[in-house]
Amino acid sequence: MHYIDTSSDPQLKAVLQRMAHDYGLPVSGLMGEEMIGGGIYLAPPEEKERILAQQLETIGEGLWLHVAHPGIDALEQHVLVHAEPKDVIKHGVGNQRIGETNALISARVKEVVQRRGIELVDYRSL
Repeated sequence: MHYIDTSSDPQLKAVLQRMAHDYGLPVSGLMGEEMIGGGIYLAPPEEKERILAQQLETIGEGLWLHVAHPGIDALEQHVLVHAEPKDVIKHGVGNQRIGETNALISARVKEVVQRRGIELVDYRSL
């Protein structure tokens, strides 16, 4: 399992918080961060950069979480598929991930981060 949503199960959230405390582990979503917008994962690849830049323009002070699924333009990316029909993505998993990488490293997004003084951190630094 690569993602656990604790919002609908307080008992699961309590267990994860206790484990995080006992083992000194950060848990995404339980560090006091807020999610940035709705993310860019389902946006068409050509729209990801614009949407991410717009989301970064609107965040205030605090700790924010942007979940990304980056990937490079390689054969391995283009053969990825979601196993569940409900999760199938219009442009394909590989193209979506390549689009995310392009958005994350774009000059436009970098400019917004620098101009707004956004500090990029990882969980190790928290």
